[in-house]
Amino acid sequence: MFNKKEYQKKYRLKNKEILKEKRKKYNLKNKEKIKEYHQKYQRQFDKEYRLENLKKVKEQQKKIRRNYQKKYYLKNKEKRKEYHKKYYLENPEKVKEQQLKCRYNITLKEYNYMFLKQKSKCAICDTYQSEIKHPLGVDHNHETGQVRELLCFKCNNALGLINESMEIAENLVKYLKYHSKIKEKEL
Repeated sequence: MFNKKEYQKKYRLKNKEILKEKRKKYNLKNKEKIKEYHQKYQRQFDKEYRLENLKKVKEQQKKIRRNYQKKYYLKNKEKRKEYHKKYYLENPEKVKEQQLKCRYNITLKEYNYMFLKQKSKCAICDTYQSEIKHPLGVDHNHETGQVRELLCFKCNNALGLINESMEIAENLVKYLKYHSKIKEKEL
């Protein structure tokens, strides 16, 4: 059976010098054409260009990567869903560890230590983990990224809704006190 690749390989080895001369002649004859090609298509790989246009190059690379990932995701959507579902079910500890490390830069061991230190309850409302649907969430400062304590979903949400503002929190307390006094007078 005829193998084209093998034949080409043998031909190149046999005619190495002839091919070298042909390439040389072609390069001399088409110098401008080759130069133009390199300027147009190879510029992004040129070190100086990359340094001068680093941001632009990174954006181009990001775009190319994103397009590839998008195509791959669409092509293998169901396959990936099944894989991730299976992985999450088989490795809950690993998944939680990755999420904690990625989001808050803490380990599962540190989370568990905080959980035990808080006696498995929310740091604000003292609701026990067993009384709520979701696990206690990690509260952190959005500006510095510093982890504070573990909160239930409602308390963590409330903090987020008031933008972690002391002024708004104080006004909220005043508002609640004022309206609780009105209610007492009515009774």
